[in-house]
Amino acid sequence: MACPNNKTAVLVEIDRPAANEGNTTLYPTFPFVGIVQGNSTLAPVRMADDPNTVYSTTSVNTAVYSSDIYVLENYANDQATQVDYSKAFVLSLDNTISFTFPDYNKSQYAAASQSLPISGYLSTNWYNPLQSGEGMLTQIYDGDASKNERFFTAAWYTFDSLGLPFWLFAQGTIHIGDRTANNVQLVYPTNGKFAGSGTTTNTNWGTANFSFPDCNTMVFSYVGPAAPSDFPSGSGTRTWSRLANINSLVCN
Repeated sequence: MACPNNKTAVLVEIDRPAANEGNTTLYPTFPFVGIVQGNSTLAPVRMADDPNTVYSTTSVNTAVYSSDIYVLENYANDQATQVDYSKAFVLSLDNTISFTFPDYNKSQYAAASQSLPISGYLSTNWYNPLQSGEGMLTQIYDGDASKNERFFTAAWYTFDSLGLPFWLFAQGTIHIGDRTANNVQLVYPTNGKFAGSGTTTNTNWGTANFSFPDCNTMVFSYVGPAAPSDFPSGSGTRTWSRLANINSLVCN
């Protein structure tokens, strides 16, 4: 699978016959996975099932009750045997079956030039290092599974023309696999009180579009009220950088 920055992810899918899908009495077990790259033999290889963290792995001989997809990863604490999955290698299963992977060529993958699918891995803080004190928090979480939906939310902490804090909040619905969140409604709250002792009113401010060219970059465009106005207005496009990862859920 194509990834940003001319990188690739390699997936291994184990499919059970339809008649035995979910059978917990008769089942295969997870194989021993090894890799040969150049002059190096690397084993074992970390096979991660989602949700994928830097610690997740699947042990050899684990029961495989149902079809599943695994991501080939490196062990974070083993810097001596790191696989470059964008370079050619040979994958073996139980030292019996082998598959040869050539060098990754992004020209063969249309997705290589597209933005990332929007998922929970893009829930984080974003900022412009040249714009002190301003930032945005994005959160992507599950919606109605029957409709293949996710919710995209964002909080933009910025300032008005007098330098006073001005917050904009966004929430919209996307579908699993979407690479953009478009026309997300932006609102600003008023009538709030310190420590929550009041009832706020949300007023529509404008809309915004969001995309993520890679794991560390967010591009958003916004359209607000036409000037003149008593609060921030206008339109534009910004490119911001990731500030941090959350709980080892590293996007890469």
